[in-house]
Amino acid sequence: MKMFIGAILLFIYVVTPQISMFCGKGIRTLNNSETAKLEIFFVNQNSDREKVMANYYLDNNSVLFISNEKWELEVIKPVNYHIKPVDQVTEQD
Repeated sequence: MKMFIGAILLFIYVVTPQISMFCGKGIRTLNNSETAKLEIFFVNQNSDREKVMANYYLDNNSVLFISNEKWELEVIKPVNYHIKPVDQVTEQD
């Protein structure tokens, strides 16, 4: 009986994250077509001006948490920053 319960618990702990990732990818695919991409211009700690393309971002105490185009997390602590939707970005930016 203990082996059966152990096997069920192991199965649940292995399968649950996989189902969660699968559902997250599905939601992201549906949401991706409706969201505008963002271009974030920022000045880093070395006074270099940089830009990054983002799907989503979160600002928390002057730290930017950015979901880049590959849906990977980037954490940036810029001196200052400016965010524009891609359709408003011009060549001179």
